[in-house]
Amino acid sequence: MKLSNPKRYFDNNYLKEIAQHIYGGELRNNPQLMDEYTERVRAPKSSQGYLYQLYAAAGWTSIHWLHKLQQQTLILAGTDDPLVPIVNARILHSRITYSQLIEIECGHMFLMTKLSDIAPTITNFLHFPEPPKDVEIVH
Repeated sequence: MKLSNPKRYFDNNYLKEIAQHIYGGELRNNPQLMDEYTERVRAPKSSQGYLYQLYAAAGWTSIHWLHKLQQQTLILAGTDDPLVPIVNARILHSRITYSQLIEIECGHMFLMTKLSDIAPTITNFLHFPEPPKDVEIVH
């Protein structure tokens, strides 16, 4: 219910209260990161768009056609992500033939908290998108 409540976009104190529970990772114990994050969060542009996003997350799946993807696919996932458990990324990886899974020891906000560690991986993938079918752990 915390995630579905848009109050986190309008009340920074509420966001600070719940973020460690919904985002995990380094936001759990780092007040400075939490302050940086709450400064960046903005309200959704459209309440209708926000509701559509919640609806899609609750009931849509691509599991049945993932095996048809022929594109090289980079899957990035946080190992301490309460929103999207790591098992979801592992399922994607098992279903997408030409995928590379990078498990990041972090939570949902790893692009904010681990950007300098992850950016080279993304850049390399974009320049040479021929990853092996394996798992890499980024510390």
